[in-house]
Amino acid sequence: MRQGTGLTDTEKQESARKGSGVDLATAIGNPWRFRILYAASVEDLSPSAFIRSYGGEISNIARHFRQLAEWGFLETVERRSGGPRRGGVEHVYRAGRRAHLDTPTWFQLPLILREEMSDTALGTFLDRVSGAVEEGTFDADFERHLSWIALELNRECFNELGEWLDELLARLPGLEEKARRQMQESGETPIPTTVGLFSFRSPSEPKPKNSRAIESASD
Repeated sequence: MRQGTGLTDTEKQESARKGSGVDLATAIGNPWRFRILYAASVEDLSPSAFIRSYGGEISNIARHFRQLAEWGFLETVERRSGGPRRGGVEHVYRAGRRAHLDTPTWFQLPLILREEMSDTALGTFLDRVSGAVEEGTFDADFERHLSWIALELNRECFNELGEWLDELLARLPGLEEKARRQMQESGETPIPTTVGLFSFRSPSEPKPKNSRAIESASD
């Protein structure tokens, strides 16, 4: 039977500080590292748990986990006896720095990698949407938000829209930390929340008449 060994706050902080000079574009320059970091932002996992869900060779995947931890993008949250090798120790990781790609980071990546990352991100997001609909949580709260709109923008305004979304994205970790502090005082149960931000170039097709935008948002 495996037994978990929790890490001290000092050990977690030390793990997060290592290699902090490596930027996100470098860290996710390998598709496997991007998949690992993205998966670890959703749930705590070990290399062997990642392989069961996403595939890959243990030696290669474990190496990428170690690199991301050394660079500060993953933090070790638990060590379990009984790893893949007999008598070994299995490390469980959590994303210390999320795989959110703002515009400057996206600009540094080649098209083929951007396409793969978009496919991974959209697939994961749509899985969460489908799961919420199936479980009946999607419309459970009056305050939930769902909206989309089609626009015609020039390059300057298209870029400005991206900047607005980057700014909102950058504010989310602070909002989560605020919620964490408040829940520690109140004992309130967390609300698992998914936030999706999108803006992209649409195909050049005529818009349906009287259907410029579809919106459904709570006031």
